[in-house]
Amino acid sequence: SLAEEAELIAKAGLIESAEAPLAMARVLRSEARRARAAEALALAEKRAGTTAVLALCQQAAAFAFGWTYFYDLPHAHRGIARGGQCCRMDDYPLLYPIGPAKAMEPVLALAQVTGDPLYRKMADEMAAFLGHWQLAAPGQPWDGGMVHALGQFSGQHWGPDLAGQVDSGMATGNSLAALECWLAHPR
Repeated sequence: SLAEEAELIAKAGLIESAEAPLAMARVLRSEARRARAAEALALAEKRAGTTAVLALCQQAAAFAFGWTYFYDLPHAHRGIARGGQCCRMDDYPLLYPIGPAKAMEPVLALAQVTGDPLYRKMADEMAAFLGHWQLAAPGQPWDGGMVHALGQFSGQHWGPDLAGQVDSGMATGNSLAALECWLAHPR
């Protein structure tokens, strides 16, 4: 696999940077090899310490938080927007679950590495948002799925003809994985 090839190259070159295991963690996560991804991420964090890599991670988190709601919207799914990702499109501004879902693991890692309670608080907000956006539709194939996106100003589910859609792949899979990560992460 691509991950195994990259690992051989890294070992052959005796690369000792934080960036190599960080990249490996990303590749492994995309290949759904979560245990090995967690090991690679832990190694990246250990090697980064208080280096520029950690500072860049904190800057990336600050940027992501700049696109995160800190209040609820009456038209959001179940009225919950806080902890969700906003998309400021000119034609149809949206509210998404995929941003917090993808950010959960790195934000929890920053909480652990830095000891800064802000990161844990943000992870808690994102988890609450994701939990509220999970659909309850017993007997339907989309039961337990995630709302893909909503119009920020109307609450209409975004999708073809604004009829809505459940994202059974990216949003649902990543959201459920994010909630598992949040539940497993020490407080």
